[in-house]
Amino acid sequence: MRGRKFFVLVSLLAATACGFARPVAAVDVVAGAKGGYALTDLIGENDEGANSKNSGLVGVLLGWEINSWFSAHIEPVWTQKGAELENFQFGELASKITLDYFEIPVLGRFRYPIPETKKQGPVGVVGPVLSINTKAEITFAGGDENIVEFVHDVDFGFVVGAGYDLAIGTGTTTIEVRYVVGLSEVFESNSPSPEFTGNLRNGALQVTVGWFKTFF
Repeated sequence: MRGRKFFVLVSLLAATACGFARPVAAVDVVAGAKGGYALTDLIGENDEGANSKNSGLVGVLLGWEINSWFSAHIEPVWTQKGAELENFQFGELASKITLDYFEIPVLGRFRYPIPETKKQGPVGVVGPVLSINTKAEITFAGGDENIVEFVHDVDFGFVVGAGYDLAIGTGTTTIEVRYVVGLSEVFESNSPSPEFTGNLRNGALQVTVGWFKTFF
């Protein structure tokens, strides 16, 4: 299973590198970094007692600006997901599920340039996301237990968001708010508590700040 994850990751990074090295003629290639805050949850039919959990994310972005209003972005990030478990408190000790993912959104990015000659203005983003699970733990009674064998290796989802680009200096600073919703179940069918874990999907509200500039 882990070998399959590694193969998927290497394949995606290789494809990204090839695209970065061979940009389409007359298309600006941009690159940069981003980071921010994430409010994550487990959603679905059995989400009663699963409360939002604070987390974060950090990563890079690669983009191909087709024109002043449309670009395609690949934005690999590391992020944590999961939820606080309200119904499984042990005294003063909180219980929670923590899921680490390498998340790869592939986005269409739409910008309304203001003014038309500058790379700034309101933006909207939409597209699919592939998330590769790298770690899974449940915290209960002050102890952590590895539950990676009960979590699907890959999570497929969808991203929608909006923000604003600011042309500052030689690059662009971007501020965005996104919602990432998982379209597949998080847990395997052999989970020890299927009455709770069945039909649960990832959900995350992300607030990020990024910076990128044109390289080609």
